Order: sequence, then structure tokens, then C-alpha cells
Amino acid sequence: MCDNGHSAALTTACAAPVLSLPTLAPRTQRIIILLLAILAMSVADLYLTLLMLQTVGLAEENPIARFVIALDSPGLLTLWKLSTVSFAAALIIGQRARPIAEIAAWAGVGILAAVMLHWSAYAAQTDEIMRSLHLLQEGFDERWIAMTPR
Repeated sequence: MCDNGHSAALTTACAAPVLSLPTLAPRTQRIIILLLAILAMSVADLYLTLLMLQTVGLAEENPIARFVIALDSPGLLTLWKLSTVSFAAALIIGQRARPIAEIAAWAGVGILAAVMLHWSAYAAQTDEIMRSLHLLQEGFDERWIAMTPR
């Protein structure tokens, strides 16, 4: 019997909640979903970047990333990537009550979706890249950089 006089077998009215979570505001829910998408695409980008760097190399457009890659440390590149993504996510979460936070999260998703499309095109053009690789390795493009496989 429950405290309210009902049989426990017939009702769950007297059952204590196992876990009570606060209801999140709709904007916060959307931001969390967007940040999870950002994290997933960032990990995919990091994986593909390391894969290409440790095989044939790639043309890195971001000068800061190119500097970190030139240090020839996959661990340092991973730390840098995860740190920048975490920092951006913390800023967005910190401002989650403001509309600008959701705008920033959508912008991040859009940018990373474009990066994913770039990777798709990059993979589709692998044959052409491989034919041109010897020219790039000879210094044809100063942006071309690679890491030593470990």
C-alpha cells in the first residue's frame, strides 16, 4: 500500500522518481544538439586530417593549424583541435540564454558542414591529387604540409 491508500500493484502514483532532471529551455536544448553535431563533425575532421597528414599530406588553409601541424605531433594537433572546440562550446553554453549563442552554434554547424562537404570533394578527387602529389612535394605549393607517420 502507498501512503495515499492505493495499491502499489495498480498504480505508480506513489513511486518516487528515480532521477529528477530540470526541464531545459527549448533554446538550450537546440544548442546542446547543435554542439553535439559540432563535436561529431570536429572529430571527423580531425580523423580525416590526421589520416591525410600521415599518408599523402594535404593543403591546409588555416595558418594557425598549419603552424601546429608543422610541429609534427599528432597528439599536439589533437589537443589543439579539442581545446579550440571545447573553448567555443563553453562560450556558447555560457551565453545559452541569449539568442546570439544559438546563432553562433548554427554558424558552427554550417561551417563544419561546409568542411565535411570539402572532405567529400577531396576524397572524390583523390586520383587527381595523387597524380599531382609529386609536384606538391617538390615545393610547388608552400601550404602543402605532412606529418611523419608514428
